Amino acid sequence: MSASSPLPVDELPEATLGRSAGRSALVLFAAQWLSKAATTIVVIVLARLLVPEDFGIVAVATVAVGVLTAIADLGFGTAIVRHPDLTDRHLNTAFWASVATGALLTAVVASAAGPVATALGDSQATPILRLMALNSTLAALSSVQMGLLKRSFRFSELAVRNIVSTIGAAIVAIGLAWAGAGPYALAVQLLVGTALGCAMLWRVSEWRPSLSVGRSEFRDLLGFSASVTGIRLMSTANKNVDNLIISLNLGSSALGIYTIAYRFYRVVVDSVLTSVSGVSLPSFARLQHDAAAMRDALYRATRISALVGIPLFAGLGLVAPTLFPAVFGPQWDEAIVPSQFLVVNGVVMSVTYFSQALLLAKGRGGLTLTMNIARLIVNTLGFLIGVQYGIVGVAASVAITSVLFWPVQFLILRRVAGLSPLHYLRQVVVPVIGMIAMAAAVLPLQTALEGQIPGLLALVTLVAAGAVVYGLVAFVFDRDTLRVLFSLLRRSRSTDSSEVPTAVGIDTDEDQ
Repeated sequence: MSASSPLPVDELPEATLGRSAGRSALVLFAAQWLSKAATTIVVIVLARLLVPEDFGIVAVATVAVGVLTAIADLGFGTAIVRHPDLTDRHLNTAFWASVATGALLTAVVASAAGPVATALGDSQATPILRLMALNSTLAALSSVQMGLLKRSFRFSELAVRNIVSTIGAAIVAIGLAWAGAGPYALAVQLLVGTALGCAMLWRVSEWRPSLSVGRSEFRDLLGFSASVTGIRLMSTANKNVDNLIISLNLGSSALGIYTIAYRFYRVVVDSVLTSVSGVSLPSFARLQHDAAAMRDALYRATRISALVGIPLFAGLGLVAPTLFPAVFGPQWDEAIVPSQFLVVNGVVMSVTYFSQALLLAKGRGGLTLTMNIARLIVNTLGFLIGVQYGIVGVAASVAITSVLFWPVQFLILRRVAGLSPLHYLRQVVVPVIGMIAMAAAVLPLQTALEGQIPGLLALVTLVAAGAVVYGLVAFVFDRDTLRVLFSLLRRSRSTDSSEVPTAVGIDTDEDQ
């Protein structure tokens, strides 16, 4: 293997792994928040400059583009993170196979954009789809570099990449929207963000491809990645089937409103859960032969994500009636109720988000794929029923199916990883108490402030009140977790990762 290649996964001792994971999670968490803060501002500006139909047209094209991106690298990026004995020949094979697949998919979709857009419910999306099809090729060009950086826990470089690509794409999108480009502003935003991200990954990664490829390496990688690609496809379908059903039944304007509601809740998913999950797969992969350590890691990750994610999702739902008119404008008021149903899904995700990463690390890709297929079937049936009641019905079905699948996911994790039901639920007790206390404080205050002060001032007041109440609950009942979080935040400024405590080093008192 070349000198620039990462260590095999079993050469990192657990203590070093824990420190690397802890610091990486905090670095990525901070960067994701900065990046998503910029994204949120951009969405608000674009929502003021564009109309719901513009967002709906791009959302139609995104259904197809999401499928392309899910399979463009054949899952080899994830295989690079998990493979215990990578060689440079593996990396070259992964790179050229991914690029060839991405380019082929771009050509096929670009040539068939018209029929595809019509089948998706809006022929106006044809030129947008043709343009956005380039994204699969751009994404494939950097999948190996992304995998190598994740494998080596070099999340600070990934953080810089996220920030640069987000800000660069935002500047271009706002400029185009201001100039009257309509949905093209959103399409170009995607491409510019991916292109800048690709350039940044090539800049920070030492690895460069050569023509040294092999069939045996391709088959070896495919053994790791085949189920991952299937899982990605099912996950992409789960994320987009609601958009497809809304487009076919309600039209682009309704889909545009639903898209803003979805982005509203997705900001927290990407800022909190996705950042920690990005560290969790390589962390779990390196603990795959130590069941007890992997179980502890899952408890810790769940405890942290619940403590941070539950109040954020719940808070967004509570302040939505004040937030949308004050921030997005009255033309988006129809997104209020759908957004409140969607954040229910977010609350559940705060607790269950790491189950898929653990199953993949345990080599249970087939089981994960089966779960995703089952979820897709149930979601689709729910959306078909819900769409009869408009976008509110679709959003409500998201919340209902998420709650119903929670115990199913737990039973699977219990069988695979030996989780203790009592100990698992103990991780979310304090966040749930805090959520209830926050709602008890915010709801009557919101009623009292309605129409009495400007919307933005009311929003700030509600957010501050909710944060204070939840913070007090967390301080009284779980100050150890807060102490660990603040410790990680302080120590993450250090360039020496050895100073960071193991992962999220909380005593979980696990029942053995």
